[in-house]
Amino acid sequence: MDVVVTEAGLGRVEDSAVALLDLPYRDVGELLRATGSLEAARTAAVRSVLPLGPDGPRLLAPVARPGAVWGVGMNYRSKARVTGRPIPAEPTLYLSASSSLGGPGGQVAHPEGCTEQLDAEGEIAVVLGAGLYRADEREAWAAVAGVTAANDLTARDVMVQTGTPALAKSFPGCTPMGGSVLAAADVADPTAIGVRTFVDGVLPLRTTVVPLPCPARPAALAAH
Repeated sequence: MDVVVTEAGLGRVEDSAVALLDLPYRDVGELLRATGSLEAARTAAVRSVLPLGPDGPRLLAPVARPGAVWGVGMNYRSKARVTGRPIPAEPTLYLSASSSLGGPGGQVAHPEGCTEQLDAEGEIAVVLGAGLYRADEREAWAAVAGVTAANDLTARDVMVQTGTPALAKSFPGCTPMGGSVLAAADVADPTAIGVRTFVDGVLPLRTTVVPLPCPARPAALAAH
């Protein structure tokens, strides 16, 4: 099940259309805070059906006000191979400002005067449905509500100059996310989720999968 947030309300994707749901929640975040999972969206009554795409409602960021936005550095084996850096024994974690989140398909304003090298990188965003603290991998994955796509824009020169990911990745709207959140119950293998990044909608910038265990990432965060 794919859940979307649109300007017309919360919906699920059915047969290449958006089924707007009879639920009182404005986004995935509100749904998760109220119920802890996406399952209410699976069974909710449909109040109307609209096209999915240019003729349909505009898609918004799935979670408008997350409690925190954590990032994991060197998360892909393929990236480690390209950069020549070893895969760390422990993940490198950092926080980004929640104001950096944006919706899919929009324009990101270049932070003029702040950076001359704004890099894009496709990522997998894990959406938690419950808080975690000192959880093991099994408990951590059980708390995952779903996964979605994200574009991790980084001011590379700011990163080099300051060594601070929070500064280099927190410009307004520089983390577009969505369009849909795939429910965790429908993820067959969390260690084999594909990521493809396209330039101008045509040229694949990078194709990879995630062989590093996804459950370990929320567990690493929850251990602190």
